[in-house]
This record gives sequence, structure tokens and C-alpha cells, in this order.
Amino acid sequence: MTATDAEVAWGHYGMLLLQIDLEMAKRGLQLAVGLPSYSTKLSKFPVYNFDDDVKYLCISAVSPNTTKATLYALNVWRYWCMTKGLRDYMDITKIPAVKLNELLEDFYITVKKTDGSDFLATSLHATQRGLDRILRNAGAGFSITSSTFSSSTRKLKEKFKVLSKAGMSGARSRNIVYFSLSDEEEMWRMGCLGDDSPIALLSTVVKYNSQYLNMRTLQEHVVLMFGDIELLKDSQNGPFFARTDSMKQESRVNANRACHGQIYHKHSKGHKLCPYCLLYKYMFIHRPPTQMEAKSPFCLMARKEVSGMGNIYEEQRMVRSLRGVVPKLAKKVKLQHCENFTFVSFTQASRKFVPLNSYQ
Repeated sequence: MTATDAEVAWGHYGMLLLQIDLEMAKRGLQLAVGLPSYSTKLSKFPVYNFDDDVKYLCISAVSPNTTKATLYALNVWRYWCMTKGLRDYMDITKIPAVKLNELLEDFYITVKKTDGSDFLATSLHATQRGLDRILRNAGAGFSITSSTFSSSTRKLKEKFKVLSKAGMSGARSRNIVYFSLSDEEEMWRMGCLGDDSPIALLSTVVKYNSQYLNMRTLQEHVVLMFGDIELLKDSQNGPFFARTDSMKQESRVNANRACHGQIYHKHSKGHKLCPYCLLYKYMFIHRPPTQMEAKSPFCLMARKEVSGMGNIYEEQRMVRSLRGVVPKLAKKVKLQHCENFTFVSFTQASRKFVPLNSYQ
């Protein structure tokens, strides 16, 4: 992201930050202790007015909501540091990995809202992702979800268990249902799956990625980048697609990267149903050349009007449309409780997790 891009992206939040309340007395904190001013206007949590550049690391090319969530995570971290007397560690990008792991062990267990109550597990998890995103944007060279942070991750999981038992998981409760083989066959027959239209092809790619590449949540589909799925060859020189998440783990040693499932040619039911062929079309035939960069979003918005062949996808991420892909398929084949169908509702295929260096 260029400096100009950052300025434009941050402009969306300029008005929000200009409205920040500078009156610290509203939270009972005293100016005498030298704490920076803050406001409670963003989700009722302090927004610190620090005169630094860390806030620009919160800017995301994914969506304004991602930027807002990342900024929120930064404010949670800074507020915790304030209450713990850890002012020297408020800039998370300047903390060595070993020390940060130590701090996170305490952070995950003790962080609270401003009213003293616990965060929901989903909110705490979102905070972890936001902090990790800041470090990635800063080029820190490590991730707080890596093995280096195993001890703090254990603390986080322990906190999740406590919150879950207290009914504070934050996850929506719903009974996940599964498509039958006949349901999926009907989707193909009706043209809801296949490559007859941009939306059908995108739905098919989402289906196969869910089945073969271990992508079970909306978040996993949303954050997927073009370079996270690679075209490789096995020991028999056979081509296949694999999710390597190389863009998310580029700071790690290659030997530690792994293939999270593979997609091979499968022509037993014809090439029109082949997951490899359809994924190839989506990635290399119908995709705008400008969106073939490694860090381009993998899922794009299908064009509503298409004349002939060529690029059939817009150059933007389709978060809302992704959320509705599976329920809409269920609605097309007239199934009940469509909202209960999700990415894990497809017939599951066996998944293999093998070292990346096993392939060419």
C-alpha cells in the first residue's frame, strides 16, 4: 500500500477520529497521571489519541470493517497496558517476540472491558487476529499465532474454555445441517454449480475449497489470498492445487509450511464437474489480470452482466456475497432452514496435511 493509498483509506475514518472525546474525566481517570486522552465512542471502548503511526498499520485493503476491527484491537491492547502500568509496551510493533509472548500470557487472561466485565470469546479471538494483523502490516517477521507463541496461545484457549462454560462463547447457536448427494446433484442439474455463469462458478469454487482445502468458516474464505492457493506437482509429476497459506506465513521457514488439502483432476463424472478444471478456470481464465498478484483477494465479486468470455469478476472482495453463497444454494433446491447450511454442509472429502517440501 502506497502512502497515497494509506491516506485515502484513512480518510474514511478521519471524521470518526476527529469526533473523539478528549474529556478523560468521563471514565474517572485523572489527567495528573499523564495518560493520553481517549473516547468511548467506538463500541464503548477507549480510542487513544496517540500521535504516532501505528494507527496506519490498522488500515486494511480488505474492507472498512476490517480496519475498524483492527483499530479496536489496538485500543484494547493499549488500554490493557495503561491499566497494568506497562506504558513502555503500548507500541506492540516494537516488542521482541519472546517478551510479547510473555505479555500475551497475562493479557489473554486478565484483559477486561472498561466496566470490568469479560469479553466474549469471539471478541477476544478477534482482538488476537487484529493484533496479529498489525504486526504483519508492520513487517514484524513473526505471528502471534505461530509456535513461538505456544504458551500464550494455551492461555488463550484456557480463557476460551472458561468463557464457554460461562455461556460467553459469543458464537451463534444453530444446528448445522448437511446436503445430501441428491441435493448436490440437483444443484448441478439446475446450473447452480458449474461454469455456466459467474455466480455458479464462484459457488462451485467455494464448495470445493470447503470440501478439499479445509476451509470451514466465512473468515477463512474472506482472508484467502490468490497466492495462498498454489499449483504444484506431486512425485509422479501430476499437477494439483493446494492451499499453502503462503501469503499468511511468508515470514516462516518454508520447511514448516504445509498443504492444507489438495485438488486433483477428477474426470470420472466428466470434466464439467472436475474440481481442478473449474478452479483453474476461476483462477487463470476468468480473472482480471490485475487480480492475479499473490496478495490479491482470492474471492471476487461476480459481474452481474457478462457479454461473451473474458473477465467475469469485479476487482473487489465480496464478503456479503460469500456469506450468502451456501444458504442461497440451499434455497435454490428448495430446502428448509436455509440459514442453517454453511461451508461444512457439503459432502466432506478426506483431507491430507503434508509438508510442502514433499512437492515440487
